[in-house]
Amino acid sequence: MKFYLVTGIVAGFLAIYALSIVTGNAVAEAQTHSLPRIPEPVIEERFYHAHADFKVFIDGNEMDFARKKYDYKDHNIHLHINNPYGGYVMHLEGGGAELANFFASLGMIFNSTCFATETESYCNTGFSKLRMLVNGKENQDYGSYIPQDLDRILVTYGNQTEEEISSQKNSITSVSCAFSGVCAIPEELVGVELL
Repeated sequence: MKFYLVTGIVAGFLAIYALSIVTGNAVAEAQTHSLPRIPEPVIEERFYHAHADFKVFIDGNEMDFARKKYDYKDHNIHLHINNPYGGYVMHLEGGGAELANFFASLGMIFNSTCFATETESYCNTGFSKLRMLVNGKENQDYGSYIPQDLDRILVTYGNQTEEEISSQKNSITSVSCAFSGVCAIPEELVGVELL
C-alpha cells in the first residue's frame, strides 16, 4: 500500500511539474508576442562631442572661467579647466544643450535681457545693453542658442562702442578645432589630455 501511495505522489508531482513547464512556456510565449519590441539603442546615433570657443565681458571686463568651481558642472555642456584654454572652450556632449544650460550649471542666468552671475545681475537699461555675437554676427537666440562645433561666441554687457565690441570679438580664442581634432594642436597643448 505504501509503495502505491509513494508512486502515486511521485507521479502526481511529475505531472504537476510537466504541466507547469508547458503552461509556463505557453505563458512566456504569449507574453513575448503581446509586448511591443523596443529597439536597441544605437550608440553611434547618441554620441555627440563638439567644442566652442567663448568669452563673456561685463562692462568691458573679461570674466574668468578658468576656475576650479566652474570645472565640469554639467555632462552635456561643460568646461575642462585642466589646460591653458580650459576657461575658453566649452565641451558639448549633449546635442541639444543650450547656452542657458551651460550658465545655469555655473550658478548663472542668461537670457535675452539679463546676464546674472552668482552675485550680480546685469540687465538691459537705457545705457547698458546685453549682446551676443556668434562667429562675429549678432545672434538673438541668447540662452536658447545651441552651440555648434567650432563656434566663437561672445556675450557682452555694457555701453561699449563698436570698436570695443570688435576688440572683444577678436580676443576670442579659436582653439576649439584642436579639441575637435580638425586642426593642429597648439604647442602649449601638446601632451595635455584633450577631452
